[in-house]
Amino acid sequence: MHGQPWVTYETESRLHCPCFSAELQMKRHVNKVVSLCYYHLRRLFQLRNLVSKQVMTQLVTALILSRLDYCNSLLIDVPASTIAPLQRVQNGDGPP
Repeated sequence: MHGQPWVTYETESRLHCPCFSAELQMKRHVNKVVSLCYYHLRRLFQLRNLVSKQVMTQLVTALILSRLDYCNSLLIDVPASTIAPLQRVQNGDGPP
């Protein structure tokens, strides 16, 4: 045990949902949420002719909007350039 500290530290930690970097930037979290949303949107696009509009609305709410809302309060002081991809998903801009 000589020469090694008995307390170690991590430069990166995980809090329940988002991944915080040492600088407390949310880019990794935002990128992961955006990626998952676009994945689900592509899958839902394939189902568009197989389910009713009401069911599709429920699926979008459950799979997309719930992900966008989760941990939203942590984005308060995040730069607009970091939040922009989330806004594009919400507005329906981007890949189907």
